[in-house]
Amino acid sequence: MPAPEQLRPLVDSAGVVQKTATVAEQLLALTGQNEATSDAIEEFETKLQLKLGDLPRQRRLGHAKA
Repeated sequence: MPAPEQLRPLVDSAGVVQKTATVAEQLLALTGQNEATSDAIEEFETKLQLKLGDLPRQRRLGHAKA
């Protein structure tokens, strides 16, 4: 069997390994994006709750100026 023919299975398996690594990297990237989105939503909700809690105080300050 010529040398290139003997190396064919090794080359083919290297391609599979590369594709598997690429898929794994893409999955990790998606997981990171999901976590970043989740963090942004949580931050927004926290800020919104703080602003809503501050509304009664702002209203009282407005009456004090009048």
